[in-house]
Amino acid sequence: VRNTNENEATSAFTPCILTLIIVLITIESIRFLPLLLPTRKKYLLLRQRILQESISSYD
Repeated sequence: VRNTNENEATSAFTPCILTLIIVLITIESIRFLPLLLPTRKKYLLLRQRILQESISSYD
């Protein structure tokens, strides 16, 4: 009888764990998205700067 109760408990507990994992992943992605976006902007700025320098050096 105990085994069935444990199985029921685990089956009821599994969705909670899944939701917690999903929430954690979303929080982490939301936290890291702003960090990723500025790096992309910086990368674009660096690329522009390198292009400008190469153009000015050709002059």
